[in-house]
Amino acid sequence: MFIDVTLSAGTVRSLEALEEAAGLLRDLHGRLGDLRVRVAPVVAEADWRAPSARACHERLERWRESLATAQGRVDDLADSVARARADLQARAAAALP
Repeated sequence: MFIDVTLSAGTVRSLEALEEAAGLLRDLHGRLGDLRVRVAPVVAEADWRAPSARACHERLERWRESLATAQGRVDDLADSVARARADLQARAAAALP
């Protein structure tokens, strides 16, 4: 059985905005992962014996760790967006006759 459901314009815009946000977060997560992959060989293969090189290595290592942290935060945001979208859909469904 098919039920025709009409959502308010505001609800539709909110759902579209949440879907767009989720897409942007997925893209950002992928780009952060790409950066982590590109930084890892540089950190692993470079000759870090010189004092200036060690300082550079430490900065790269902190940057790599920051990328991992940022990726985790993006995951958290994506989860929040998904929960908000599901909540909005549930509210819209509950408001229907």
